[in-house]
Amino acid sequence: MDYYRVLEVSRTCTRDDLHKAFRRLSKQYHPDRFPEAERERAEKHYQTIVIAFNTLKDSRLRARHDKTLASGITPKVEVHEDPATNAQRHYKMGLARYNAGNFEQAIDALNRSIYFKESSDAWYYKGMAESRVSGRGKDAVKSIEKALSLNAKNVEYHHGLIQLLMRYGLKTRAKGVVARARQLFPKDEKLAEMAAELDPEDAKKEGRFKKKGGLLGGIFGKK
Repeated sequence: MDYYRVLEVSRTCTRDDLHKAFRRLSKQYHPDRFPEAERERAEKHYQTIVIAFNTLKDSRLRARHDKTLASGITPKVEVHEDPATNAQRHYKMGLARYNAGNFEQAIDALNRSIYFKESSDAWYYKGMAESRVSGRGKDAVKSIEKALSLNAKNVEYHHGLIQLLMRYGLKTRAKGVVARARQLFPKDEKLAEMAAELDPEDAKKEGRFKKKGGLLGGIFGKK
């Protein structure tokens, strides 16, 4: 199989071309866009797109693929059968790229992890990575909200969503999330500090004070 044809790109395409093609085709052929009767076939095609992208963005694998194409031999599609293993592998890759500050690449890896097997952590770190990419603020909020819908008992997810809403000036929504989170985690000091920053008057009534410097110097202040 010619992976260039799968991704609808030329053999001289750049890494940026590959990322653009993958994002476009991911939206177009994601299995969730298809009715149940066509879902299995759509999943196989989408997996081929993922494999093609993973191959061509890796210089070593791409060179091997090019050599095979030049020989006239049709390359076989290497499909990993275990979704859980694939999901974990891509999650670790995404997390490593996020920690290294490679946010676009982290998003791609975490998207692949979610495709193979959805997890709250993959959604959360996908949202965190999206929050570092210009123009992806709405996507970031949706991703972290998805993480919370899968696991509302992780206080870190609440912290991340609240800080993100505050960063974008969405104070009303942030207050709502704080209120719900404090019902789940009444003794969490960070939530209390967030509540104080969002509503100093209420904080005074509780005997709390706004933390000097605010809260946005937290996870959003450093890469």
